Amino acid sequence: QIQASFRTVREKYEYQLGVNIEPQKSTSRRFYLVESENKVLSRSVTNWAPTARFQYNFSREKNLRINYRTNTSQPDLTQLDETIDDSNPSNIRYGNAGLKPSFTQSMEVRLQLMERKSQKSIMASLEGSTTNNSIVSKVIYAEDGSGKRETTYDNVNGVWNTSAFLMTNLPFSTKFRFNSYTRFSFNNRVGYTSDRLATVPTKNTTKNSILNQNLGIRFINPVVELAVNGSVGYNGVRSTAKTSSNQDVFTYRANGNVTLFLPLNISLSSDIGYQTSSGYSAGYSQNQTIWNANIQKSVLKNAGMVAFRIYDILQQRQNISRSVSETAITESINNSLTSYFLASFTYRFNLFGGKGGTMPGERPEGMRDGTRERRFEGGQGHGRW
Repeated sequence: QIQASFRTVREKYEYQLGVNIEPQKSTSRRFYLVESENKVLSRSVTNWAPTARFQYNFSREKNLRINYRTNTSQPDLTQLDETIDDSNPSNIRYGNAGLKPSFTQSMEVRLQLMERKSQKSIMASLEGSTTNNSIVSKVIYAEDGSGKRETTYDNVNGVWNTSAFLMTNLPFSTKFRFNSYTRFSFNNRVGYTSDRLATVPTKNTTKNSILNQNLGIRFINPVVELAVNGSVGYNGVRSTAKTSSNQDVFTYRANGNVTLFLPLNISLSSDIGYQTSSGYSAGYSQNQTIWNANIQKSVLKNAGMVAFRIYDILQQRQNISRSVSETAITESINNSLTSYFLASFTYRFNLFGGKGGTMPGERPEGMRDGTRERRFEGGQGHGRW
């Protein structure tokens, strides 16, 4: 792989232009009982992928970034080889020598506004991508109704997606904080759908819209920390060839947690969350309440931490997942470990002298009033930095 770029840096802005060059050579050998039928396929290609990046700095804590990326994906030799593979007579496979490489372009615009002193922060992003000559499989059923099928490959256009999110963290005071997370995504997938009743594959476009909104508020003082969060999610699917697959799923979540800071460097915390959903297939829309608890103590002059945690006390956890492709919607329930406990001891080695950092879950000295602690929460789960 060869990479080349040109970068310019100024006081308020910087930009970079580049290109990635990736030569590839693939060789496939097939051996048959009759030696004269042996086949060797070889393909040499060079992928070019231009890139660009721009950043404007309003200040040290506020900036705007724009990224542009491209990617070329070549069909593999199996997809190009037109030799008929009839090792499974019910599913004959062969390639398409006329396949073109797919080319994907993507762009992201990200805005970040932060005020470290007040701990206010806003982050917004808009991104999208489009793919030309996307490579998809194409299934053709036999006209005699026997269920036998042939699988090959084809190029399609019209594949694109876009997404956006907005995160905010707004402290009302040193004790109250409000956070919000909003995310939207839209995927336009193109492929072929077929069944035994329709021997000719039908081009199908699947449109998948996803929207999530989370709101939360947190109260902090030297003795107790309280937090309440709520979210609603929407997942909608529309199919042009299979309208029976059109579906709207709603998911609702509410959770709260409390942490008590006790004498002797002991903290006690508990969190509980409730989730319900509607719109899934029969048997998949289920309610669950998840309750966890934790107690921990700093030892050895705050260099060690002893903790005991118990998860899913009510034993109601269920892992329900949903995936959408250009040809199908798949819903699944996976078995998982429900209620369990974890006892741990953590020791921090300080190799650089001084007081160093803090243990996981420990509030550093001078931060119990929350005036120096920085958090950012929202969306499906939350993060901290």
